[in-house]
Order: sequence, then structure tokens, then C-alpha cells
Amino acid sequence: MRIDGQTKPAPHHYVEALFKRINYPNIEAFLKINKVDVFQNKYRVSFNVGFFNLSPLQNEEKLSFIMVSKEGVFSNSNGNYYNWNGHKYFKENVKDIFAFGEGVLESEALLFDTYLLEQNGKKGKLMINFGGRYSPRKSSHYVFDFTKMYDTNPNNIIIERNENKLVKTLQDEGGVDKDKIIEDFMKL
Repeated sequence: MRIDGQTKPAPHHYVEALFKRINYPNIEAFLKINKVDVFQNKYRVSFNVGFFNLSPLQNEEKLSFIMVSKEGVFSNSNGNYYNWNGHKYFKENVKDIFAFGEGVLESEALLFDTYLLEQNGKKGKLMINFGGRYSPRKSSHYVFDFTKMYDTNPNNIIIERNENKLVKTLQDEGGVDKDKIIEDFMKL
């Protein structure tokens, strides 16, 4: 390495830091519940998801996301960005160039059938999967407890948060390897 105009051997910690540096943008997402109420005999959860590029000097391209709720249906699910009978909301190329410090805000609402939630202990889930051209996919999972829906802070219905985990980490934690992925795919 060059120091003060001289070439010297690089200390071990410099070499190690070069090998461990992150070469992709760090994109993270955060959920904020705005309101929980009853709408047309369903529990409605209105929320924002903020996506942020937290990598200095590294822009991301073509931010995209998928939101899925097995128990809930997205309130605007008649549009082009929805499928699975309204249980899935997705957008590709949300932002062409996503610069450091920049945020992208998505607002949505989920409708939960009160009868189905009663059978599920008044709990519902939301999964958000996101990434871009250069960043690895990440996932955030939330569990809602509707027994807390009348709390003064609507965010208190979130009883479990598992945010911004690399999908690869989640697969490793779940014991999913390449053989399992291929096996599951071939069953289709």
C-alpha cells in the first residue's frame, strides 16, 4: 500500500477489510401502521412501507418489491400490480436510480376477514420481499395481533418483527439448500 509517497506492505487488518467490504447497496424497508379500523365488516390495516438506500456512494437501480399476506387482501387489488386473488402486491422498477439516503414510500391497506381471523387466533401476517439490480433480495416478516387493534398506538398490533434479513440467511435458517429448491420446483 502507498503511505506518504512510500510503498509498504499492507497490514493484515487492511487486507481483511478489503475482502469483507460490501460490494452491493444496502437496501432496507420499514413498516409503519397508520391506522387499524373496521371497514365493511373487515379489519383494515392502513400502512406505509419506506424503502431506503443506506449505502454511501452506492446507487441502486430498478428497486422492486413483493408484499404477500395469506390472511389479508390488499384493498386496491383490482389493479395491474396484484395477483393471487389480492393476496400479493408487487412492483418492478419502482425507482430507476435509487441514491444513498433516498427513501421511497409505498402506501397500502390490507383487509382481513374477521371470521377467518377468529379461526386463526386473531393473527395475520405480512411478508415484504425487496431488492434491486445489484443488491441481494431481503425480506421482512410481520405478525399482527388484532386483539390489540384498539390500542392508542396502531403499531402495537405488530407482535413480531423480523426485518431486513437476506433471503439467503432465511433459507439457511430454514434448512433450505439447492437440492430442496430444485426438488420443490420440480413438484410444480
